[in-house]
Amino acid sequence: SDGTVTVVWDAVPGAEFRVRCRRPDGGWRVVGRTRGTRMEDGGAGAGPLPEYTVSAARDGARSPEAAAVPGS
Repeated sequence: SDGTVTVVWDAVPGAEFRVRCRRPDGGWRVVGRTRGTRMEDGGAGAGPLPEYTVSAARDGARSPEAAAVPGS
């Protein structure tokens, strides 16, 4: 990573998406929330591509997190 990563996913009508990134210490940080289908993380840092997950929330329920697959 050069410090900027774009995460893209398929839409679920009416859902809000949360994108999280694994920190080097093993914890997680929330990159952001959106109703769109992509999010850019400008705070990824240089080096290996970090792990990202995306989950959807709709009608008070949140989906399990799905791991992002690099380059797909």
